[in-house]
Amino acid sequence: TTMISSCGQLGLVEEAKQLFDQMPEPNTVTWNSLIHTYAVTGHLSKAQSMFDRMPERNPDEYSFINVLTACSCSGSLFQARDFFVSMQGDHGLQPSQHHFASMLDLLGRLGQVRDAEKILGEMPCEADSVTWATLLAASRIHKANESGARAARNALELETIKPGAYLLVAELAAK
Repeated sequence: TTMISSCGQLGLVEEAKQLFDQMPEPNTVTWNSLIHTYAVTGHLSKAQSMFDRMPERNPDEYSFINVLTACSCSGSLFQARDFFVSMQGDHGLQPSQHHFASMLDLLGRLGQVRDAEKILGEMPCEADSVTWATLLAASRIHKANESGARAARNALELETIKPGAYLLVAELAAK
């Protein structure tokens, strides 16, 4: 599993798949590692295919984070929404902050900053600095200054803000 993850980090997709195929009985973590590899290298159809082939179709919360990441990297909003709904309705999994962050990232990439901000406001869990920074980055890219200002205020109120978020706030303030 570690080797598959390492191959994925290096963009060695075929090598990761070969290692996976050599495993006699890959577990859920191994399946998730390969799905993640496909997700971060822009192979949505391969990530979805692996997700669909998981033994007994019993994906866990990480499986959904990975497939939502694949949708985000590929700009596939409708597929992401289907997975998000399926996670709750078909698998009884409650979305975590990470699942919402993947959806926010996707909406931000697509320029749907208002929709992202609406989802962020309706999340059942509290947003962290990463979530606010995701909205802040999308606001900067798509020149949604009001959303960016709100995201900046909320991000700055948190003690765990990352240094990169300060740069985004400074950039937004300069405009």
